[in-house]
Amino acid sequence: MQDLSNKVLEEIKNKHITPKPRWQFVGRDLLFWGAFAVSVGIGAVAFSAMLDRITSTDWDIYPQLGRNPVNHVFLSVPYLWVVVVVLFSLLAIYNFRHTKEGYRYRPVIVVTTSIVISIVGGTALFLTGFGGQIDERVAQRPPLGPMMPGHPADVWQHPEQGLLAGEIILVENDEVLNLRDLIGETWRVAYAGARFHIPLLPGGRIKIIGEMTGDRLFQAQQIRYWRGGRLEIPAGPSY
Repeated sequence: MQDLSNKVLEEIKNKHITPKPRWQFVGRDLLFWGAFAVSVGIGAVAFSAMLDRITSTDWDIYPQLGRNPVNHVFLSVPYLWVVVVVLFSLLAIYNFRHTKEGYRYRPVIVVTTSIVISIVGGTALFLTGFGGQIDERVAQRPPLGPMMPGHPADVWQHPEQGLLAGEIILVENDEVLNLRDLIGETWRVAYAGARFHIPLLPGGRIKIIGEMTGDRLFQAQQIRYWRGGRLEIPAGPSY
């Protein structure tokens, strides 16, 4: 045993091995803690955007889109956000396991804790409306937009299929309103007999299920409030 100790000491002396200073270990630990916090934070932001997209999707309009329920679900799931949430959850777990104290905790506890933090933080961001803003900004980026099918603005600009959305610019009377749609065109919408539970006022952003009856003429059957991120509408003629 003594010979082994002497051999080790001799090798350390010959190779000029010196102990690393404490600040390097502290710095490494702080680096992993920082990476863990960033990973959890990004996961929370992605979860808030995913939650906003899921809650703002109209899951019952698949007949108007010519889809069946299963197909509609697969085409509406925000896969980009799902991938980001999973990826950064894994990164958070990896970083936590490499902190000074991380090895003491069982993997199931680390996994559960990381996921719960992301879900709680993401839900809080969603309730503030931040998730919708992030989803909208990312959807407008050319490299990422095509990876996010099912955006409400894409789904609802199909008047020939009975789906129309936009901003109310004039309420003529109790039966007709004028709507500027998502590409800036103006429609006369007849809504007598339509089902709705929201005030129809100029400036209101709405979604309409109904039937196209002529050139920029639409018969509403159901009117819904627009929610889930910003609704970008090109400028058109004012009234």
